Amino acid sequence: MTDTTDSELTNTRESADHPAPVDEPSAAELEVESLERQLSEKSESFGRQATRAFVTNRLAIIGAVVLLIIILLAIFGPMMRPYSFEERNVLERNQGPSMDHWFGTDNIGRDLFVRTTRGARTSLVISGVTAIIAVSVGVVLGALAGYFGKFVDGSISFVTNLFLTIPLYAILLVFGKKFGADPLALSFVIALFIWTRAARIVRSQFLALSQQEFVQAARAAGARGGRIIFRHILPHSVGPIAVEFTLTAGLAIILESTLSFLELGVVAPETSLGALVAEAKGQFTSQPSAVLLPGMFIVAIILSLNFMGDGLRDAFDPQANSRN
Repeated sequence: MTDTTDSELTNTRESADHPAPVDEPSAAELEVESLERQLSEKSESFGRQATRAFVTNRLAIIGAVVLLIIILLAIFGPMMRPYSFEERNVLERNQGPSMDHWFGTDNIGRDLFVRTTRGARTSLVISGVTAIIAVSVGVVLGALAGYFGKFVDGSISFVTNLFLTIPLYAILLVFGKKFGADPLALSFVIALFIWTRAARIVRSQFLALSQQEFVQAARAAGARGGRIIFRHILPHSVGPIAVEFTLTAGLAIILESTLSFLELGVVAPETSLGALVAEAKGQFTSQPSAVLLPGMFIVAIILSLNFMGDGLRDAFDPQANSRN
């Protein structure tokens, strides 16, 4: 009885000193666990990843907030002061910023805050309409060229290269003198000559995506060209298109301001930011705020659009999202 108890105690001590080996997971099990972990980490949709990446980009958010403030000022700014757009008071002309006139007055006594916010509205409308038209035309032509290739690609590429050879500013000076009185007509003129960059970007996107497996599978399933373009390829090109939209809008602001500064763009009684700078350029030494304040609006709009474009490019970049 004692011997049996001693042997049991000895076996218990040995088992405590040398625990039974635990079966280690095999390589296949480790691979399965790793795959499950990756799938759980990437369960978030690409749209949410892009939104999160954009929201966490400080410069992009700053640009969006500044642009929103300028848009609100352009809409409601003229209603914030008790002066009309063309109201004149020669007794208060060429005044600096004050409580009565936040941005001062021009050489015939008009309130510059009201005129600057009104000019910002005109410039933003021209910028937005131009970007919508130019990017839309570029997307359609670039998609057709990139997807169908061959003769269609050759024809559209020829037209694109032909427009690229046109001296942009010289043509805009001619057309601006004729159509500058109408902001919408000026938008069409500017868009007519700057759609080429969007077309080239979308064409390159479609050339790359049309060779992907999901497009080949859609073709094998009998999907037609229009369905493949709009349902399969175009959604994967939203990122570059969104970035191009912001850049085109910024370029439109620059072109409109240049034409208006040369008095070949927006003309009286309407005004724009570039036209306001042109009107006050002779008074820069005596009243610099009349030039600097509209100029600061132009700079703020362009910087905001560029910051947003950079944020969108990073947000829609799969490699950047994977690094995050």
